Amino acid sequence: MPLRQEALETRLRQASSRHDFQEFFEVLLQSFKMSFGAIVPKTTGCFSPRATPIATAGSASGIDLLDKHRKELSEWISSSGTINEPAHWNFDEYDGSLSVSLEAIGICSGLTYADGGRRYVVLLGGQHSTLVRSDFNEICVILSRAMNCIDRLGLALPSGVALSPRETEVLGWISEGKSSAEAGMIVGLSGHTITAYLNNAMRKLDCVTRPQVVAKALRLKLIE
Repeated sequence: MPLRQEALETRLRQASSRHDFQEFFEVLLQSFKMSFGAIVPKTTGCFSPRATPIATAGSASGIDLLDKHRKELSEWISSSGTINEPAHWNFDEYDGSLSVSLEAIGICSGLTYADGGRRYVVLLGGQHSTLVRSDFNEICVILSRAMNCIDRLGLALPSGVALSPRETEVLGWISEGKSSAEAGMIVGLSGHTITAYLNNAMRKLDCVTRPQVVAKALRLKLIE
């Protein structure tokens, strides 16, 4: 294992807070000479233009541009097919206002990483005309570990957001395959009330389907 990768993975294993993870992300960018980066939750099918980033680092101007062009970036990533697999990209191949804006501050290429399209999208940008294969592979391995760390620390859950005891209970029964009506009979509530609690949990966790919210709650260890 390369020393750089070993050092970064050690940081991830030792991380115990959002602050620790943020420090790891900043060191990652410095180690691979990237100008800016962002990790954003991914909704079903595409990069979410509404989601709050889990971590950002590097050039403030680059991060501001990402926020300004979020909808355009979401559409570009989805249409380019890079939403479900790691990809190195070059904005010379993309004709749009985002490309012009990034090139104006010296950013011409970068990397998009999605862990099988399941959880998060990582965007890294820099001045590389190309990224050597060994560096690309190394970054992808590290980012895979980073996504596991996000789940372990519960960083995808927005600060200050927590499920109520009843929402947690309802999610627990839904995770066991119960319908709203069946869960309602167990806890002594109507099926409509169960659905309302479930919808609250889905909104808090930025999910749109029952399987998605159950999977996310399990990853974040909100239910067992």
